[in-house]
Amino acid sequence: HCEHKRHPIPCLRQAFTLIELLSAIAVIAILGAILIPVIGSFRASADHTTNVSNLRQLGASFQLYAQENNNTLPLLFHTNSDPAAYWRRATLEYVELDPNYHPVHDDLFNSPFLSPVIVEMIKQNGGSPYITSYAVNERLVIRNSEGVEYKRPLSSITDPSNTVLATEGLMGSAGQNRVPGYTVYEPTLLANYPHDTYQGGRDFLMVDGSIRFFEVWDEAAKAPYNNGGENDLWSPEK
Repeated sequence: HCEHKRHPIPCLRQAFTLIELLSAIAVIAILGAILIPVIGSFRASADHTTNVSNLRQLGASFQLYAQENNNTLPLLFHTNSDPAAYWRRATLEYVELDPNYHPVHDDLFNSPFLSPVIVEMIKQNGGSPYITSYAVNERLVIRNSEGVEYKRPLSSITDPSNTVLATEGLMGSAGQNRVPGYTVYEPTLLANYPHDTYQGGRDFLMVDGSIRFFEVWDEAAKAPYNNGGENDLWSPEK
């Protein structure tokens, strides 16, 4: 207590000075500037880990399907004659999901980078929330003389470690103008829609189950990795 001539009174602490307040604000601003990018980096790294894990699980499901189906891949296009052989349905049991399951934006069928963008596109177009933001390599499709797709034997893929099986993307003939009803990947249309990325790059699942990361989103669509290129990653028969 402070002494008064007649009565002791409590000492009152002086208010913060303007300099003290400005210093505190400056420290908080500096800490924010340091921590926000770090937190964002941690989140992006975690999303990338999820992305790689999803692709590995999909790769494993394709391999398990092949082991039980005469060493063939499932169909890459949906067909009414054999809907259960379509890859999105055929792989479900190997990741312990019900055959009637519909993919949602945060499951293993969806990229944590691309899925939110596609969900927004679907909402804008009034479409279904059931999506898949991983797409398979269209060059793996094989058809008979009548143009009907049949299951491709793994033995027909000459270099599995250097042939793309799937990657992030939802693409059809309409490109970025709408969300198509199927997800088959056309390598020449890599950059034709808005997307988020991990450090500007893209993960690729190869036929042998390995994962390859390209530092530029559409790098694999260009020479020498493009279809017919010197280091072609798309054609099954090189």
